[in-house]
Amino acid sequence: MKKSFLVLALLIAAVSVNAQTVEEIVKKNSVATGYDVLSKATSLYVEGRISQMGTELPLTIYVKQPDKIKVIMSYNGMEIITMYDGEKGYMINPLSGSFEPTEIPADQIESIKKNNMLLNPIEIALNENRLQYLGDEDVDSKPAYKLMASNGEKEPVYYFIDKENGLLVKTSTKVSQMGQEMTIDTYNSDFSDNNGYKFPKVSRSLANGTMEAAVIYYDKIEVNSNIEDSVFTL
Repeated sequence: MKKSFLVLALLIAAVSVNAQTVEEIVKKNSVATGYDVLSKATSLYVEGRISQMGTELPLTIYVKQPDKIKVIMSYNGMEIITMYDGEKGYMINPLSGSFEPTEIPADQIESIKKNNMLLNPIEIALNENRLQYLGDEDVDSKPAYKLMASNGEKEPVYYFIDKENGLLVKTSTKVSQMGQEMTIDTYNSDFSDNNGYKFPKVSRSLANGTMEAAVIYYDKIEVNSNIEDSVFTL
């Protein structure tokens, strides 16, 4: 009986230590990135470029709290727009032959919300009890904390946080495209300080570890930029 109580106590202790470690890791990431600054921000304006298969597309992102998001990609003088106005999502894709906005299904809205760089997805997963610490793993020959965020019926997302500086240097998840399942690893680099918030200037995504899927260059980020509500009207 005493042995059983001892095993139970050890299990409880292990769970407590793990939970505390996860909280400490997330706090380290939040402080290092400057989410205390962003949590008070009302808007975000981003200019950048997406390089994909030899083609570079100018990118503009508008974010206005609490939940308005607009993403514009330019191609051959045409604008491909995805937007969430706080209630519904819309898309305009001239490449499909239409310049009229079409409503985005509700189950795809989350993909648009991921562009809200004012929020820390790792902290959200922690607060929703979806986050686990899986140990350490090297990223570009540097040790990193490996966290897993469960995602309901969807594939989990893995976050890798640099042990030395606390910054998010890699994310990984599985996606299905055209009937094929692949792992997408995204590496963040060239972090720079922007009035207390550190953001990566480069995010490079690889499919199945070898094939370059896309590279995003963030050239300009403005926190608390003056963004009118009319921006989110199509």
